[in-house]
Amino acid sequence: MTPLASHTGAYYLAGHSLELLLKAFLLDNGMTDQVLRSREVGHDLEACFKLALDHGLEDLAPLSDEDKELISILNREYSDKAFEYYKGARVTQVPRFSAVEGLMRKLFPPICKHVGARQPSF
Repeated sequence: MTPLASHTGAYYLAGHSLELLLKAFLLDNGMTDQVLRSREVGHDLEACFKLALDHGLEDLAPLSDEDKELISILNREYSDKAFEYYKGARVTQVPRFSAVEGLMRKLFPPICKHVGARQPSF
């Protein structure tokens, strides 16, 4: 098993957590379930992230250009289900997992507080 193969589950779960977190934020800010389930949004982290930015996400959690690029890189494999159904060479680029974890630590507390959810303990 390659080093990446042993971590694809962690990348998948991180991507899924970010997707659900962003969608909770969007629902709390008036976005409809129908829009979030649409083909334009679906499981696309970049689409969810762009909508969240348009709805004031950076007022809660200021993000760097590196954070935004991280979501883009993660999305390339996540939205294509490459982490969920790992097939080796299909995964082309992944960010350092510590960077993904850092982004989650930056986003989870303020969004959880905003939507009234219990905050995770990292």
